[in-house]
Amino acid sequence: MVLVATSILPHIPAPRRGFASGMIFLRLGLGVAASGTLIPQLPTTGLRDTWLGLGVLSFSLTVLSWFGRPATNPPTAQPAPTHKAERGSLALRVLYTQYAANALGLVPVIVLLVDYVARGLGRGATVGAHYWILYGLAAIAGPIICGSLGGHVGFRAAWRIGLALQAIAITVLAATGSPYVLAGATVILGVLTPGIVPIVLGRINELVPDDLVEQRAAWSRATTAFALFQALGGYGYSYLFCRFHNNYALVFLCSAGALTLAFIGDVLMPARRTEPILR
Repeated sequence: MVLVATSILPHIPAPRRGFASGMIFLRLGLGVAASGTLIPQLPTTGLRDTWLGLGVLSFSLTVLSWFGRPATNPPTAQPAPTHKAERGSLALRVLYTQYAANALGLVPVIVLLVDYVARGLGRGATVGAHYWILYGLAAIAGPIICGSLGGHVGFRAAWRIGLALQAIAITVLAATGSPYVLAGATVILGVLTPGIVPIVLGRINELVPDDLVEQRAAWSRATTAFALFQALGGYGYSYLFCRFHNNYALVFLCSAGALTLAFIGDVLMPARRTEPILR
């Protein structure tokens, strides 16, 4: 997650990096889709064989991709001047906070979507699994869509769009049981769950465009913040869910609130004069 993008993207021409980052994180969507299709079939042979099957699959994919990795180190770049680094530091800290809030926003969907449909709405596990597969299919396309969007309108604009759409879609989950509206919200969230990753990576590249070392460090910090708050969100939302008697709407609204705060934080953050704007 941390190293692959920053190892490959410096070899890609700048106009193609949005699309390339989308292709890199396409694997997240494939993993989600696989969890709704392949993995439910494996436990029928036993838990031990399930883990062995996943290990063989992972090893096979590693071998398949081994010789497609860059044969040389990324091109070296001159370190960014100190005044550029200072201008970018506050924006980067805000971005880390936003990315952590985005993790808090995504946890309830990942954990509760199927259970919400199956038990919360009383439609059964089979219908719940159908929504999860729909979520996974949308996730496959998400990185390409979002990476291309960032390449066209700028990654800050794409970041705002992504935060706003996630907040709206999760609020819809809390407010309605309509199967068609739920399907639409599921697709939006499926696209943005992995799609937000190339957007944030592109945003980092916008903030520190001339410093490859700082780009890698910033991406590592952003990923750490996301992972930490994803874990904390899992514990926190589990507590809320049990404490308030399986109140799905409360959990969804809390996650939508986190995404809304992240959006507001970006709106309040002044843009640098050199940054791309929505056009």
